[in-house]
Amino acid sequence: MKIVPDTGTELVRVHAEDPDIGPAGRVTYGFPEHVERDHGRVFRVDSDTGAIYLRTALDYETSTSYHLLVTATDLGTPPSVPASAKVFYLRFYLFI
Repeated sequence: MKIVPDTGTELVRVHAEDPDIGPAGRVTYGFPEHVERDHGRVFRVDSDTGAIYLRTALDYETSTSYHLLVTATDLGTPPSVPASAKVFYLRFYLFI
């Protein structure tokens, strides 16, 4: 059985909220440096929506699973993440 998503596929969408009103309450998403360095060639996160997309084909021989950490930051000054925001750990498996 082969379950491998196509390149460009939205795999999952993360969400965080900030109680501030206006631009300061807008939340952006991203990968921390170590995740971008290790997995940025395979995955990308949309900074506005929190959607995580497959950037390139997954290779079972390279990795059988991926652990991704997504950060959420508001646009306030200074930037902060409210206590209700969560840090997301995502794990993807390839089934071949």
